[in-house]
Amino acid sequence: MKKKANIFLSIALIIALLVLIYCVYEIVSLQDELTFAREKNKIMAQQLQSLSMESKNYREEINNFPGLNDFDIRRLKQQGIEDPEETIINTLYQSPNLIPVDGTLGGTMRFYRPRIWVLSKKWVLAEFEDGHIAGKILFTYSFSEKNNLVFKTIDYHLE
Repeated sequence: MKKKANIFLSIALIIALLVLIYCVYEIVSLQDELTFAREKNKIMAQQLQSLSMESKNYREEINNFPGLNDFDIRRLKQQGIEDPEETIINTLYQSPNLIPVDGTLGGTMRFYRPRIWVLSKKWVLAEFEDGHIAGKILFTYSFSEKNNLVFKTIDYHLE
């Protein structure tokens, strides 16, 4: 009976030792994963800081980009033009007849809406294309007494 008890205790001890070894292995493995995650977290924090600085720089560039200032916007709104910049962009976008170049290979010249920039209370820059050739054109603009936009070409070039 004593022999069976010793065998049972030996087996139990071996099982306990194997469980302990497995637990130690798991702890070491988890510690390695935690160390890796911490290192990765540091790298990502540095990347986030870098992206935040980049974003701040872009915001500054956007804020310094030419356009209508608050005074010009208020003045135009007082004239009855609800959204001056959007009105200028939409009117130009819908006026492909202002493009001084004919389309090629059956293409039709059009302004590329996301590439129309109101530079100031007098100037607007726009890109145009027909799918084959493209260019840029600089206009002066003004509002008539009836708030109709009048564009005058300053210069253009093909790219």
